[in-house]
Amino acid sequence: MTRKRKRRSSVVEIGNGPTRAKIYTISRKDGYEQFTLAWKEGGRRRTRTFACMDEAKMIAQQTTVRLQNGWALGDEGS
Repeated sequence: MTRKRKRRSSVVEIGNGPTRAKIYTISRKDGYEQFTLAWKEGGRRRTRTFACMDEAKMIAQQTTVRLQNGWALGDEGS
């Protein structure tokens, strides 16, 4: 008999409109949870993974503020 995999338990959305970022919760095979942050930037879908939900929320907040201000990924240092 095959074991059913647990579906992701939640999707958290940060921001709104084109500056929206989503955090997906994934249960890994080793029993730990993984949080994947996904957002659209420059016409492409970007993702980052985290072990901690608080860190993922903090980076998502920074990303949405950066997108609202119109900064591209490489523009922070200029």
